[in-house]
Amino acid sequence: MFLDIAVENFRSIKELQTLSFEADNSRHLDEYFVMEAGGYRVLKMVPILGANASGKSNVLEVFPFLRELVLRPKNSKSEPIKYDRFALDAAWKNRDTIIETNFICDEKRYYYRLELNNTFVRNEQLRCQPFGAKKDHAVFERTTDESSLVSAIKWGEKYASAEARKLQLNLTHNVTVFGSFQRSNVALAWMKAVVDWFDEYMMPNVSPHTDLTEYTTRKIASADIDKAQVVDLLHKADVGVDG
Repeated sequence: MFLDIAVENFRSIKELQTLSFEADNSRHLDEYFVMEAGGYRVLKMVPILGANASGKSNVLEVFPFLRELVLRPKNSKSEPIKYDRFALDAAWKNRDTIIETNFICDEKRYYYRLELNNTFVRNEQLRCQPFGAKKDHAVFERTTDESSLVSAIKWGEKYASAEARKLQLNLTHNVTVFGSFQRSNVALAWMKAVVDWFDEYMMPNVSPHTDLTEYTTRKIASADIDKAQVVDLLHKADVGVDG
């Protein structure tokens, strides 16, 4: 689950903005809106309020963008990282985009930070704090040299291994370390758990224009979801569908 996500220089977002999912100390309606994990109190729902064209949708767009960076690595070094940076201030057009997030996976809190632009990932960091631990520790830090576009990974003490070092072979300047893992014949249980979390927990955005019919039928056909459960939900919605 997400604890927070922050973004800077992305679409209409100029300066760093943070969306937090952590609940405050109020216990009002906790049973409906709050869940707890490892001492963290996390909201099940967060509304974003604002006027039309104020940038609400652009805050949401950072989620599929981050998911794409983790799960869909580029196939070629020549492919750009496609997205829009803040364009209304000339001083910001050539500045990097920053994405930061704290999330919970496999009874650990992870801090993940990306600094990137349309050409390359300049810096990438992952830190981990297991439940009950007093402080976090470094998992990896990746840097890319701007002139040569060659990337290097510095592994934390607990994560440096022959298998982990293999990831650098597939780490091109335009993919994340997780993307390199997707393209590598490497077994790293902790990294697979994080990648699976992004794949299974971080679902695609749904808008009024999203066609969910094909998505649902495809999931039923592949037995990823139970048809009876879908029918039960339709009954509860009282839309007049029997089966």
